[in-house]
Amino acid sequence: MPKEAFGGDDDSSSPAPEEKKRKLDLSRFSKGQDMNIRSLFWEIVEAYLDGKPPENFSELENDRLALVRAAVGALSRPSPMHARLTPADLSRYALMMLLDAGWQDALAEFLEECNHRNEQRRAAAAGMKKLAEDAKYGPLVTESLRAMLRSREAGGTALRYLAEMGSPALAGGLGKELVIFARGDIGENQMNAIEALALLEKDEEAEKAIVALLSHWDDAARKAAAGALLRMGGKEAAAAAEKRLASETNPDIKSVLEKIAKMKK
Repeated sequence: MPKEAFGGDDDSSSPAPEEKKRKLDLSRFSKGQDMNIRSLFWEIVEAYLDGKPPENFSELENDRLALVRAAVGALSRPSPMHARLTPADLSRYALMMLLDAGWQDALAEFLEECNHRNEQRRAAAAGMKKLAEDAKYGPLVTESLRAMLRSREAGGTALRYLAEMGSPALAGGLGKELVIFARGDIGENQMNAIEALALLEKDEEAEKAIVALLSHWDDAARKAAAGALLRMGGKEAAAAAEKRLASETNPDIKSVLEKIAKMKK
């Protein structure tokens, strides 16, 4: 006789239905309620890991900078429960949160805070480069960096990340801004702009901007420009290098120019 199943009987032949995970409801963290920001940040990360990112970030508008501090702190002191996440992955989820929420000032703050330590900056750069390749987040990353480049306070930070990421897609989307920094700024900002422009091997505007720097008054700028042209190998590079050779006095730069000049032969 077949076994009958009654109310409390366990039919082990039937798999238990999977429990559906709900989206994280941020309204319960609305102002006026006590909350642990670090724990909240990890809940948000878990939501992204589950593929169910929160939607009502407006509930946390006043806590956005506290969440940035929690994210930066998590990079320094990872949770043992999330050991499977690399620093780059953790940075990527933090950036996704900031981009989805539309918190431009908080995103700039996150990148600035990470910029102070090499390991954190590398993690943030790797996470951002990965997002730049994503159909949804790529345009958002580009526009966020554009806003930073147009800001007096955040422009240098954005340039350092662009140079470190080595992403032709991002550099191409921000070519106009990079040319302005390469031709009009000095020091580290100029060096980083040249480094980013050097990624655009077939961009005529980028090449023209760097060719113009071969006659710059600063040896460091000329050396960076020559090195960039050697990597780019554009149409005008060889002719410009050959022309500059006659007046270049720095032997190191002259050596690079000679290599570029030979490229057309």
